Amino acid sequence: MLPSIQRLFSSWRRRDLPIREMRMNGASFFIDQFLLFSGMVKISGWIWDARRKLVNLSLRTPAEDDLVVADIHLPSNDVANAIDRRATHVRFVGRWLSEIATTKLLTARLIATFDDNTEFAIERFAATNLAHDPCHQQMQNFWSLLGQSDSGSLLEVGSRARSGISRRQSVPSTWRYTGLDIMAGENVDVVGDAHQLSRLFAPGSFRAVMSFSVLEHLLMPWKFAVELNRVMELGGFGFFMTHQCWPVHDQPWDFWRFSSEAWKGIFNRATGFEIVRAEMGELGFVVANCCHTITNFRESPVYLLSTVLVRKINETTLNWDAELDEILTNSYPAGTTKVDL
Repeated sequence: MLPSIQRLFSSWRRRDLPIREMRMNGASFFIDQFLLFSGMVKISGWIWDARRKLVNLSLRTPAEDDLVVADIHLPSNDVANAIDRRATHVRFVGRWLSEIATTKLLTARLIATFDDNTEFAIERFAATNLAHDPCHQQMQNFWSLLGQSDSGSLLEVGSRARSGISRRQSVPSTWRYTGLDIMAGENVDVVGDAHQLSRLFAPGSFRAVMSFSVLEHLLMPWKFAVELNRVMELGGFGFFMTHQCWPVHDQPWDFWRFSSEAWKGIFNRATGFEIVRAEMGELGFVVANCCHTITNFRESPVYLLSTVLVRKINETTLNWDAELDEILTNSYPAGTTKVDL
């Protein structure tokens, strides 16, 4: 591995802050939870401004529908300890049963009004919070690795813009990008199976590899790791984002979910890799359709995302002779999902 990359790997540590914070118009705040489920709306977090007192808080949709947050100035010793010792009662919780369409609520603003008759609006707070999420932070670290390393060849596995999303433009221009997918389509340079990388590319073809929401669709991810080793440079690095928990999708090709510990079974010395860091992020909850004693999870956390950053440390002698078309008789579904960003 190049010395600059080695330093980045050895020095990078995610900062575990005592409390997450954002700032706007002189105020500190954070939205801890924004939940929409079966007509229920919940938002919670904290707002603190040393110069003025919060007097009203409401969730306002583009249609000017206001949901007033009734519970403000709740105890907040954690905020006081981390931000300002005077911020002892700055938490808030709002809960409603509402018939407002989800599409409107997703674009709602949180309007904070203070005792000096000033106000500010917190917009796109759900998406903005992702910057504080461990998995999204790790993704940003991967982009930094690309930007601070020498040029090379990068492979994206599962590059087809089936949701209207292409990450080709996110790769620094000094890198040579190749997009691989099981199906032809927008942003695909090579059509092929990720279980057969060594049949598609020469040994050591790539210094970096990435994939997003792909590994759950690979029937044999351990075979993929062995094949990946064969087409990567020694010292090359890879970033993979998939799910620890997610609804079943793209059936019948939806096979796996990954915790942060599961990566050890795929990327290890036997397959030729070391794990730099594994994370789970985008906190969520499982709600049973029919709740009983066993399924009363009481908001036990799940994580929508699971990510891993790896480095190739040696060649592998492992092999996995099973072929995908010997096991599956169907093909990956050709449907397209449009995501409005």
